[in-house]
Amino acid sequence: MPIDSSTADNKNLKQIICIKWGTKYGAHYANKLYGMVSRNITPPFRFICFTDDPTDVRPEVECQELPLLDVTMPTNTLGKWPKSRLWGEKLGDVTGVVLFLDLDVVIVDSLDPFFEYGVPDDVILSYNPSNPLEKLGQTSCFRFQVGSMVSLQEKFKADPQGIADKYRFEQRFVTRNVPGV
Repeated sequence: MPIDSSTADNKNLKQIICIKWGTKYGAHYANKLYGMVSRNITPPFRFICFTDDPTDVRPEVECQELPLLDVTMPTNTLGKWPKSRLWGEKLGDVTGVVLFLDLDVVIVDSLDPFFEYGVPDDVILSYNPSNPLEKLGQTSCFRFQVGSMVSLQEKFKADPQGIADKYRFEQRFVTRNVPGV
């Protein structure tokens, strides 16, 4: 059952977010992700899906509208730049620390350590083993404080296609530009 975030102990509340847009990943991805999260986290937790279509998403998942970002998304790039919608000062009614998960991740162990590592203001990126010498973070699973990545969103909004052309992947852009990483 979803928790009532207005009455939960916000200090211990773990917030998981994902983003679902377009038709590539249907509601069943959000539903499965919720199931994996619920089996691999110590409550209380809140699971929020920012989406353009909440049809068939299970009731335990809080669906909120995709945050607005008035830019033309880059084309002919491998990165998933719509994630940049999550980097703003506000993120629906969500505040505090969140753990972002891509819809296609597979969770096989506890997510609790993501909320225990470092201090709440830290941006925690998963290690990306694809290019070990590059020290690249992975944005398929990362923790951040809502509002802490505004500078990245502003850089991206100023030249979305230029940023995508330069960095190719949003995770490279995040790794190279997020404060404190």
